[in-house]
Amino acid sequence: MIILMIVAVFLVIMGVVVLIGKGDNLIAGYNTASKEERAKYNIKRLRGLIGGLLIVTVPMMFL
Repeated sequence: MIILMIVAVFLVIMGVVVLIGKGDNLIAGYNTASKEERAKYNIKRLRGLIGGLLIVTVPMMFL
């Protein structure tokens, strides 16, 4: 149970980091894309999606 709590805290922290815009390099594929490919993506929407998914995963872990 302790390990589950540690993972949950880690996921919430990573979700918040991505949501506030400091974790763009944590998004798989986006960090390795060229400048031209990055320009194709709406980064604000991508941050919201990935950060939200990380945070929503936490309550599901406890079900």
